[in-house]
Amino acid sequence: MSDNKIILGANDAFYEAFSSCNLKAMEGIWAVDTTICCIHPGWAPIFGRDAVIESWEKIFWGSETFDIFCNNAQEIIYGKVALVACQEVLSQGQLIASNLFVFENNVWRLSHHHAGPLGHFAPSPKASEATLH
Repeated sequence: MSDNKIILGANDAFYEAFSSCNLKAMEGIWAVDTTICCIHPGWAPIFGRDAVIESWEKIFWGSETFDIFCNNAQEIIYGKVALVACQEVLSQGQLIASNLFVFENNVWRLSHHHAGPLGHFAPSPKASEATLH
C-alpha cells in the first residue's frame, strides 16, 4: 500500500475516533515522541500530549457519537511528515481542517490538528496539478 493511502487511512482513523467519541482510539492516533498541538475551533492552541488528550476527553464527555465526517481530503508528503487538508462536515455546518502526521516508530501519527470556520468551499486541484507562481 502506498504512503498516500496509509496517510489517508490514518486521517480516516482520526475522524472515526472523533465521530465515535472513542478516547482510547484517539489516544492511539496521536504522536507519542513528538510534541503535539491541537487547535479546536474557537480555542487557543493546546500543546503537549496530556493537554491535547484531555481536550478530547472534554469534547467527548457526555456524548456517545459526534456527527462529523471528513470530505475532500488531499494529502501532501514531505518525507517523514505529511499534511492532510480536508473539509469537516457536521450537522451544524462545515469547517476546514489541516492534519499534520509524522512517521514515528514506523507508524504515521497525528502531530497537529487545526480546524476552523469555512466561508466558501471550492475544491482546489491536487498539489501536483496546481500551477506554482
